[in-house]
Amino acid sequence: MPSPLTVTFLGTSAGSGPSHSRNTTSILLNLNGSMCLVDCAEGTQRQLLHSGQRVWGKIERIYVTHMHLDHVAGIAPFLSNMMSAIARPPGLNIDYTKPRIQFFSPPGLRLLLRTQLSLSQTMLDGTYAVHELLLPSEHPSAPCDPDDLHPSESPGLDLVADKDGVWHDIDTFAGINISSTRITHRVPCLGYYFSEAPQPSPIPQNYLAALDANAEALAEQGVKNPRALLRTITKDREPVTLPDGQVLSPPELAIDGRSMLILGDTSDASPCLRLLDQEKGVSLLVHECTNAYIPVEVDPYMGGDRTTADKMREKAISRGHSTPDMAGAFAKLCGARRLAMNHFGLRFQAPGKMPYITPMAQMRSRVIAELEDQASAAWGLGRAVCATDFMTIEIHTHELEPQSSPWDAKKSGGHLTLASSFPEETSSDTAL
Repeated sequence: MPSPLTVTFLGTSAGSGPSHSRNTTSILLNLNGSMCLVDCAEGTQRQLLHSGQRVWGKIERIYVTHMHLDHVAGIAPFLSNMMSAIARPPGLNIDYTKPRIQFFSPPGLRLLLRTQLSLSQTMLDGTYAVHELLLPSEHPSAPCDPDDLHPSESPGLDLVADKDGVWHDIDTFAGINISSTRITHRVPCLGYYFSEAPQPSPIPQNYLAALDANAEALAEQGVKNPRALLRTITKDREPVTLPDGQVLSPPELAIDGRSMLILGDTSDASPCLRLLDQEKGVSLLVHECTNAYIPVEVDPYMGGDRTTADKMREKAISRGHSTPDMAGAFAKLCGARRLAMNHFGLRFQAPGKMPYITPMAQMRSRVIAELEDQASAAWGLGRAVCATDFMTIEIHTHELEPQSSPWDAKKSGGHLTLASSFPEETSSDTAL
């Protein structure tokens, strides 16, 4: 059984944040033990400290969705800390022959980081590289000629999309393949598709019996532990011929690999359907939810123009954003097995942690439940969740069929776990 793919939300606020209960956008992925980020907003380092995750020297990739500051403002400080010779933990082995951190981004990040590091006179322990994802009509934000590079920078790639606007296989990281395409926002913005190759079926029980039965003959051949040959069968995927003539072949790759589609800000993510096997679906969809229509009976105190759901949807689309029903409708289109929403406007504060319950917290809970209801109704395949900072989702398997309630495991500690390090909210939050 492979280790779970783990998604930890470090920040779930839209650009109007940070707020008392949400930091701006960043997501930490643990891919089979290797770490990467999707976006890196202001305050990401502090969120990492509060998350309890041990990440120093382990984050090797950052996938940037777009260049708005609520998604990239934390990158330069992150580099100066994570690649500092002064703060390097003892015993950390660094391979200086390759970039320590690689970025994938729309045009702009290469020039931004080069300028920030140069003007702040920041030198790093090792190098980084920025790969920019370009449409055929676009140019990189800065060249990568030796004379142009920052002293701590390695040359990055200029990755040009195919004729359909898709970047196939831009990276393979920790056994996970990454592809990308543009989605609709006010600036060039990306959705990233993380997919795992098909996994082998479990080892048949008769293999163990066969190995044990050949233990004496294998010992004569120098194999002290016959079951150690399982590694040859499962990891190296090579057949093993036993002394009695039996051939133990590697199990078939019959289990669907897991997958995640993580979107930047968008009012239309349909181009991402080109990345997916829609019949198989996607294990987890992370979709933004900046705006929403909230009925007056749910929250009589929420201000703003919320005359109708259609009006609120039009407002969101005009700004390149989405509502919960839009997130649910897209989840249905791509056959998502799980749907988590993030990037919430200031109106949608996190409810607070139990057992701290106040009228304000109860109202917030009703509002968040309303967002989840709207998304779930449009999705129709399960219960959507509104992510909170430090929420962790573990993906153990890719379900062959849509789950009636893929979040049931949160009650027993499986797919979904919650944590919060925020101080308790006060009545001052009502101003938000």
